[in-house]
Amino acid sequence: MSLRDAIMRVVRRVGEHGDYIVFTHEMRTRYAVIDPILEALGWEIDDPSQVRVEYEVKVSGKMKRVDYALLSKGKPVVLVEAKKLS
Repeated sequence: MSLRDAIMRVVRRVGEHGDYIVFTHEMRTRYAVIDPILEALGWEIDDPSQVRVEYEVKVSGKMKRVDYALLSKGKPVVLVEAKKLS
């Protein structure tokens, strides 16, 4: 699926199920919005060599967790933090 198609699908999905996706839980935003976009960009979200979920990183000396780490050669190149759309 192209990125344009994925974005249109997400827009349609939010339009049809907005209250369920937008005002409830971060996990629904991840599933309905972020995952399709990452897949359209070529990331295999079910492949741990490419995408790790709930990835721990050190920030200002403290361990924090981000929702996604996109990996290249085993190292994170993009960190994604998800929030519910509302």
